[in-house]
Amino acid sequence: IVRVVEGYTPPAPADTLIDLKSATVMPGLMDMHVHISSQQSGAAGYAERFYLNPADVALRATTYASRTLLAGFTTVRDCGAPDKLNLAMRDAVEKGWIVGPRIVAAGSVTTTGGHGDGTNGLATELQEALAPRLPGTANGPDEMRAGVRQRYKDGADFIKIAATGGVLSLAKSGQAPLFTEAE
Repeated sequence: IVRVVEGYTPPAPADTLIDLKSATVMPGLMDMHVHISSQQSGAAGYAERFYLNPADVALRATTYASRTLLAGFTTVRDCGAPDKLNLAMRDAVEKGWIVGPRIVAAGSVTTTGGHGDGTNGLATELQEALAPRLPGTANGPDEMRAGVRQRYKDGADFIKIAATGGVLSLAKSGQAPLFTEAE
């Protein structure tokens, strides 16, 4: 839509006419908290993290982006994704490589055991094997500061601070802050 005018303006000969006189027209919707690269689907969705590669997740995510746009959402705020996928998708939409809504993308930081700690729920040996390599999980003011700076360096549009447990975390309570004041 280029402009809205009162009344009817006949189209120029080269224009394509889309007659919306009997339809309701509304602006694009915005969703301020999505994770466009994933979809929760019970136990199968949980198990996928053990056998899908990052490329598989990225390719499938393009279908979620397209569906989101076709559902009328022209802007979304993506609140985090593994492997900086939300940042890559934002850039791919802007470059016209994939079809999707405008994406405002987060970089996330959390404490060990907090919402966003990808080792939550794993067996001890898996937690110990993965813990040193998980980006965005930090403890103490210096690690938190470094984590935020890294997210900024990565190109995040905003920083999501997971200060408590979350709906998909083992520590679900929003009443139990995990950050210290200094962090």
